[in-house]
Amino acid sequence: MSSENNSADIVSRGLDATDLSMKEMWFKGPQFLMQETETFTPFTQDVTDNLYQSELKNVDTNLLLVKKDSFLNHIVNVTNNFLKLIRILSFICRFIFNCRHPQDKKIGQISLQEFTAARDIVLRHVQVASFAKELADLRA
Repeated sequence: MSSENNSADIVSRGLDATDLSMKEMWFKGPQFLMQETETFTPFTQDVTDNLYQSELKNVDTNLLLVKKDSFLNHIVNVTNNFLKLIRILSFICRFIFNCRHPQDKKIGQISLQEFTAARDIVLRHVQVASFAKELADLRA
């Protein structure tokens, strides 16, 4: 879209707020949006437009690589203190619960039920990782 038809460009060019209130395009958009769909002609950008070329920015591309390790593998490797690990996971589970149930948020110290649930999650995860072959044999 050309700059003269782009209502966002009005603000990005530093127009004062009082002047902005007098700009009809800011409130209604460009005129071509008011046309009937039968008479609307799609916009085509001339890539040789100097203004367009001057506003292009270099884009850095980032690549995110995801390992197959689960989130629990990372949590288990955070510390070698078992009680600290269980407390960390208890608070993570509480955070997830509070996000899913904002009307029933849990606050304060970790309860025995939360602690036990986190402990069971860690033990189950470690058992599945350590005894994967045995579990596969039992399921076969």
